[in-house]
Amino acid sequence: MWTDTPLLLRQAMRQAISETLNTHRPGNKPDIALIGSRRSGSTLLMQVLGHAPGLKSSDQPFAPPTATAAQMRHLGWPAGGIFVAPDAAMRARLLRYMTDMREGRLHVQEPWRFWRGDFHWRSNRLLLKTTAASYLRPLLEEAGFMPILYFRHPVPQALSCARNKWGDKLDLFLRNRPLCEDLLSAELRLEVDRLQAEGSELERYVLCWCLENMPLFPDLAAGMPSIFYEDMVLDPDGTLNRLAELCDIEPTPRMRAMFGNASNSVRGLSDSEGAAAIRAGDAQALVGRWREKVSPEDLARAQMVLDLFPGCPYRTDAIRPVATAALEESFPA
Repeated sequence: MWTDTPLLLRQAMRQAISETLNTHRPGNKPDIALIGSRRSGSTLLMQVLGHAPGLKSSDQPFAPPTATAAQMRHLGWPAGGIFVAPDAAMRARLLRYMTDMREGRLHVQEPWRFWRGDFHWRSNRLLLKTTAASYLRPLLEEAGFMPILYFRHPVPQALSCARNKWGDKLDLFLRNRPLCEDLLSAELRLEVDRLQAEGSELERYVLCWCLENMPLFPDLAAGMPSIFYEDMVLDPDGTLNRLAELCDIEPTPRMRAMFGNASNSVRGLSDSEGAAAIRAGDAQALVGRWREKVSPEDLARAQMVLDLFPGCPYRTDAIRPVATAALEESFPA
């Protein structure tokens, strides 16, 4: 990963640009952490918010597979390959890592194209976008970040991950001892083992979505600020207004226009129908066309997976999420 000379040179060049051209001094407004899972609109959220004056973004600061060699010297490798329940030493290391980013001493996966609107010569707030840190949400708050959760319906998310040949990551989760021994009940662990061995591709990817998002379900039910991909597509103005209120920023015409365009991650990752729907502004097709691609039997089996996880905000018989008030019953006080 870190022995490819051209890659290392590109990383070094981009790092030098970020460190040399950006000056970061923390301001009075809170830093922000976008927390969720892959293929859920996080790149677009980051790009839109990153155009706010002084709000600098950091893309995937907790994902070792995409980390730079310089970044890993500060981040460290998580036990089991994913951050679930870091021990005291790793917690301290992560807190130092986040503090150094917040204070401007460390530049991690920041915009480097200085001619674009999301590059800031001077910044006073930090925006983290992560698809690999759902279990670190309490630690992010401890470090001073305001969390904003984001979700997308697990079925189209699963179809997108499978189409791009991204692994379901079940092996990674099931090798993680704290997750399996402390966070999953014995009954759930047995069912997870069965699905890994016998489940269909869709079932395994939906299960992975549940394991990725499981620690966020109680936070969602408790009212933690959350953004849904379906709302981003069907009500972009309302979503931007909500983001502006949550983040205390002033929305611009450029930000509003960006919700109608494909994000960087769409290029090469969405199928031709999805890209066409984005270009045509066909919101209903963009959020609902997956229902035509999955059989009723497969949807029923996927729903059985979702039923294993109390507080899940989605059902396979609906495109949009369940009302947050209905989720509170899953987590009695």
